[in-house]
Amino acid sequence: MNAPDPAPPPVRIVPLQPGEEGYELATVGMERDGTPLNIFTTLARNPKLMRKVNSLGGYLLWKSPLPPRQREIVILRTAWRSGSEYEFGQHRVIGAQSGLTLANVDALAASDPAPGGVPRSRPSSP
Repeated sequence: MNAPDPAPPPVRIVPLQPGEEGYELATVGMERDGTPLNIFTTLARNPKLMRKVNSLGGYLLWKSPLPPRQREIVILRTAWRSGSEYEFGQHRVIGAQSGLTLANVDALAASDPAPGGVPRSRPSSP
């Protein structure tokens, strides 16, 4: 019999709750299923930092010269290697929407991905 998973560590920075000052900042264009993601309600505790992070994230997601599939490979691999379970979990969904299979995502989580674990995209024809 396996031991139960340990309890998650306590939250170090509590996300803003509806009605708290600054909560609205976390809800602008960041909602999924009507609820802003915890990363945004946490970042909203420091509006200046949130604006900077959103600027970088917005560039990576919407203005990067990388095609979406390649962008998600980079983000997922970086999230996994840096131990960011939250970011990896969020981008599993975005990766699937960008053309990655669950097998591709699982290969990115390998400590040393097998060659060919994530097939390269073929260049688009002009």
